[in-house]
Amino acid sequence: IQIDNIRTSVALADAGIKSGIRKFIGIGSQAEYGRFNRRITETDLPHPTMLYGAAKLATCQLIRQRCEAADISFSWMRLFSVYGPGDNPNWLIPAALSQLLSGVAPRLTAGTQRWDYLHIDDVAAAIFAVATFDDASGIFNLSSGIATPVKTIIEILRDNTAPDLDLKFGEIPFGPAQIMHLEGDNIRLMEAANWSPKIKIQDGLIQLASAARTAS
Repeated sequence: IQIDNIRTSVALADAGIKSGIRKFIGIGSQAEYGRFNRRITETDLPHPTMLYGAAKLATCQLIRQRCEAADISFSWMRLFSVYGPGDNPNWLIPAALSQLLSGVAPRLTAGTQRWDYLHIDDVAAAIFAVATFDDASGIFNLSSGIATPVKTIIEILRDNTAPDLDLKFGEIPFGPAQIMHLEGDNIRLMEAANWSPKIKIQDGLIQLASAARTAS
């Protein structure tokens, strides 16, 4: 599957170059970096530990070379954790929210891991900014630049859905490959594209909880 993803992405870039595009923007992943357990900058050498991250990194390199050969601007945005309406129901935030709305306390780890979440509206705004700024090219971390403890995220969701529900952190042990600190340095993106995140994690989570309560 990952090989097919590489082929399809490169074919898309080739088609765009043939049609006369002036800029290519690709959406990569923090998985390209591998395990760092600290704040990650674009100068950190990627060392992916999963096939998904390796495929994204290979796609980045192949398309970058094609764009350089065709004298086309190339931007690659490595997306960290994203959340918001329409999210995959199996991911942490929507899965926990669904259980809380049902009055069920989700089974949780200690929640001390810190993850960098960016609201989908800020993701879209960042991509648009890179598309419209000619000098915004190269590799960018697409992130909030703030790592929030998972425990805090779950507590915010609980407080705005089932405030009387008791949460039991630590029921599930951390796995051997658990990343405890996932955070992207987004300074380069902010400076190159005149962009910055607008939605704070607490506000975004409250909006999600409110919308979910209305829909249920």
